[in-house]
Amino acid sequence: MAQYTNFSINLDGTADSVDGAIDTPRSAWNTAVIRSFSFWVKLSTGGGVSQGFIGGWSSYGTKNRYSLGIGLSNDYLTLAYDGMWNTNGNRCQSTNLLDGSGPSGYDIKDGNWHHIVVYCPMVASGAADRPNIHNAKMWYDGNVLPVTTTEGTANIRGMDDLSIGSSYYGGTKWLDGNITELAYWNNTELTNGNVTAIYNSGTPNDISSFSPTPTAYYRLGEKATFSTNWTIEDQIGSYDVTSVSVGIEGREGTAPNSINNGLTVNMDAADRVAP
Repeated sequence: MAQYTNFSINLDGTADSVDGAIDTPRSAWNTAVIRSFSFWVKLSTGGGVSQGFIGGWSSYGTKNRYSLGIGLSNDYLTLAYDGMWNTNGNRCQSTNLLDGSGPSGYDIKDGNWHHIVVYCPMVASGAADRPNIHNAKMWYDGNVLPVTTTEGTANIRGMDDLSIGSSYYGGTKWLDGNITELAYWNNTELTNGNVTAIYNSGTPNDISSFSPTPTAYYRLGEKATFSTNWTIEDQIGSYDVTSVSVGIEGREGTAPNSINNGLTVNMDAADRVAP
């Protein structure tokens, strides 16, 4: 059976991202939607201890604040709502470091691909929704991560736009490495069985017809076209996303269990046919 995923988008850790509208934006001030996110990352081995994987914009004011962020904060996997890492933020954080030193030995910056799933439970409105942060969940390579949660004082606000590869923890943070196969589900809490199936022993598979069906699904390499920036198709609906500051070389022939791809797939230099 052919490898399903052979490409990814490389982001340089400074100003690269992939942005677009999100399905079911907030319907009013202080409203949010339950979402589960799934994606694969391969971070640079010398990358920073704080990096943004996913950010959610709010169009409040000048549209310059994040309402949701998923990323690394001091090498802890972190989900934050609104006040972010300010003192009024609502957040869920892995109990163990992901730098190889924790009890699990997980090292997200070891140069390998890793699968991340985060369940974001916010659905109510404003202050009434803050306690739901305690229901947030995280998985790493198919395994449940133990977490700690903090209920802040900032009201929960919904997302109007999605930013892949950036987030906000006291300042914009950017992903330094590669990302591929990102999907999100509205009003859905993925189960352990769902996460195991998506992880698929470390090899991505087609989840466009997965049950539950994703709300949006981005291959982030496959199904992408370039003209000044990359346009990446939503495999479920019509919420395509566009890269920011990513050149044509930003699509790379590397993916979980798949390397050295260009016009070929999984070929090494030794596989060349002599003239």
